[in-house]
Amino acid sequence: MKKWIIGITSALLLTLAAMAAAILYVGSTDDIVRVADTFKPAEDWQLAAEQVEPPRIVCMSVCPYLARSWSVEETITSVDVQRFIGDDALAPNERTRACFAKDGGAVDESCSIDGTREGYLYWVVAIRQDNQSRLNLYVQEK
Repeated sequence: MKKWIIGITSALLLTLAAMAAAILYVGSTDDIVRVADTFKPAEDWQLAAEQVEPPRIVCMSVCPYLARSWSVEETITSVDVQRFIGDDALAPNERTRACFAKDGGAVDESCSIDGTREGYLYWVVAIRQDNQSRLNLYVQEK
């Protein structure tokens, strides 16, 4: 009987230890940060906010996840958005048309573009209010 109790207690302790390790595990953010760093803001844009959620075994929301937001003093243009995104071959479509002004001029009040880069999904959202703009980048694992 004593061996049986010790066996059950040991099994419970091992289960609790495995659960604690799964909950407490935090992976590296190096990959998602490296992907986010491939997006190039203009030199005069000010990083306003950054949030990085590392990979975990147990997530309450999406992980890994990265969000960055830049304040732009002037009106953001479709050329600015294209430069920020870089080499991705993007063509205007019904969803992204607002980001592609024909003359390279100002984007609509807001526009968004999404795509994939190096195994990660990304969304770029440009928001224009008066003479100021904000550009947001969201990156998450596929």
